[in-house]
Amino acid sequence: MDIVSIIINVGSIIAGLGILDLIKWFATRNETKRAAKLENDTKEAELEDIKQDNVIDGWEKLSTQYQKDIEYYRTMVTEKDNRIREYEELLLTKDELIGELRSEINNLTSENTALHLTRCQKLQCVDRIPPFGYKQLDIKNGVLLEDN
Repeated sequence: MDIVSIIINVGSIIAGLGILDLIKWFATRNETKRAAKLENDTKEAELEDIKQDNVIDGWEKLSTQYQKDIEYYRTMVTEKDNRIREYEELLLTKDELIGELRSEINNLTSENTALHLTRCQKLQCVDRIPPFGYKQLDIKNGVLLEDN
């Protein structure tokens, strides 16, 4: 056998195998397409289920976070309301205290004025200045009382 015939024989064997594969491909291409499509559909369905589960899980997480946020804000509002009430009570007690202090200041100022008016510049003498010093003064009511 010469080289040419060997090359022709090898080429024909390769070509024959290629033609056999081509025939197999034509014979099974519909089945291969159906199998690939079925596999793709199965994968898509699984992905769709996973996406659906992820969406549901996402909404559940969002809902629980929303509920937690609502509780947090409710507690914050309650705390602030309590602080406002305490502040209002402090303001009321402060106003009452200020009222009491103002009335005490007014009484002390009245007493001071009355004592200042009746203070004698010359002590233990007949020429008392001011002249109405022999009378007693009711300091709390601001009324002059006559001597008996």
